[in-house]
Formats: sequence, C-alpha cells, structure tokens
Amino acid sequence: MNEFVSAWNDRMAPEPMFAIVYRPGPAWSPGRPLREQALATHLSYMEGLFKAGSLVLAGLFLDDSGGAAFVHAADQAAAGAIRDGDPAVETGVFIGEVKPWMSMFDISRDFRTKLHRQVEAERNAAVVHRLFNAVEQRNREGVLRAYDEAIIIHEAPSLPYGGDYEGLRGAFDHGTGYRGAWDLLQGPAERELDAEFIAERDRVVVLWKQKGRNSASGEIFKMPAVSVYRLRDGRIIDSRMYHFDVAASRAFLDRGTAPLTA
Repeated sequence: MNEFVSAWNDRMAPEPMFAIVYRPGPAWSPGRPLREQALATHLSYMEGLFKAGSLVLAGLFLDDSGGAAFVHAADQAAAGAIRDGDPAVETGVFIGEVKPWMSMFDISRDFRTKLHRQVEAERNAAVVHRLFNAVEQRNREGVLRAYDEAIIIHEAPSLPYGGDYEGLRGAFDHGTGYRGAWDLLQGPAERELDAEFIAERDRVVVLWKQKGRNSASGEIFKMPAVSVYRLRDGRIIDSRMYHFDVAASRAFLDRGTAPLTA
C-alpha cells in the first residue's frame, strides 16, 4: 500500500485532471452513427479547449456509444463547468459525467518533458548564436549582453589573453585582449567563426574555427576550437574555450607581432 501511495505522490500532475465521459443524451438520434450526430459545435468546442491548454486528450468510442475527454481544471466544479459549456451537452446530444483522474502511466508526459527541454535548449542556443554574431561583428555591447553579471570566462592560460575572467568587467577585458591579439591578423573573412551549435538544456557546445592571416608573410592560420557554455535565465554564466593546438595558436600570434627581418 505504501508503494502505491508513493507512486501516487510521484506521478500526480501539477494541476488536477478530470475525465469527462460522454454518453448519448435525450437529443441523440437513435440508430445513427456518431458521424451523423449533431456534433460539429462539440468538436469546435473541444478544439478551443485544446488550443487553450485545458484539454489534454479527447476522442470518441468506436462503438458509437459516446466518448471521453481528459481536462485540466482547478477542481471538480471547474471541470463540471467545462462539461456544462459543451454545446453537445447544452443541446442534449450528450450527457457527461465528470470523474477525477490520475494518470499513472502516460507517455505524453515524457513527450512534454522532452519538448520543454528542447525549447529550453533552442532558447539557450539562440543566446550563444547571438554572442558569436556579435564577436564576428566586433559588437562589444552585443557580446556583453549575452553574459550574466556573474559570468566566469576560462581561456587557455598560455594565450596572450589567457586566464580566468570574472564578471562583466572581466568579460570586457577578455574581449579587449582577444581583439588586441587577433584584430591585426584578421579581415572580414577571418572574423567568420564557422560556428556549429549543439544544445542540451542549459549547456551549449559550439564547434568553431579560429582564423588569421599574416599580411606581411602571407601565412594563413585556421584552427578548430570548441567552446562550452552554461546558461542561467537566458544569460551565459560560464564560458570555457578549448583550442585544438594552443601552442600553434600562440606561435602564430607571436609571428604576427614579431618584426620582419631582412
């Protein structure tokens, strides 16, 4: 018994659910199938409830004996009001019985959970996408707008702008260091990061390329990199950069700033 109570508590929906069981009423046309009953306004009513989020599931019994609808409602009285507002009940085509309902096994719950996670991931990916656009466009305000006030940025220590940066001031300093190292070695084409975004809930992983061109020597640089972001309330709270070959990146930057020899 305790196991059942525990399962009951674990599986109860956040808002109570009720089943409305429909049976033929006094205005039902005997001997005629459901498709020939006066149910057009009933179907429109169900559609309205579904779009409003009150109706979870509804359908007709295949033996032409009525149907059932499962609705969210605050209490039994509210569920009764949903039934009573049904045009098929008002006209007597159906009579409806309201019963409290608890879903013990519901595949739709898994779908709703997955949908929620997908929406969350897509929103977070959009935030990081805007960050990368701002970096490519050298839009400092756009970059800072993506970060939470408590942002922590972790950059490879051996790069000229490497280390850990905290807060929006730290993010500003990181961006200044990055631009100081790369701006003279990048034209518009080299600023494009070729980013690919992979999102899962509050984490976004970006595959991108660090590019550069030494106009003096003609050297072209292109290096894969990965950034991992954690978000909170639509802002980036943690940022970590991983470069495929940090030593090669540092060497390219050093050559780009070294004076030319005869």
